[in-house]
Amino acid sequence: MTGVLYDRERFAHSFFSCSVDGKVKMWDIRIPNSVFTFNEHELDITSLVFINPYYNLVSGSLDKTIKVI
Repeated sequence: MTGVLYDRERFAHSFFSCSVDGKVKMWDIRIPNSVFTFNEHELDITSLVFINPYYNLVSGSLDKTIKVI
């Protein structure tokens, strides 16, 4: 895992993680498994951020791409 993103106001019970396998996962703290997996990148994801006001999730990777999820 290379990063975690949490926003209490919008996602009270969920958070997002990114990793070296190029995946972004959404987790719910009430259950042990990930809720969604986004296979967006070819290489390590190095950054993860929300863009307001719509809470679009943006990821950046070593594959030299930026993706809006």
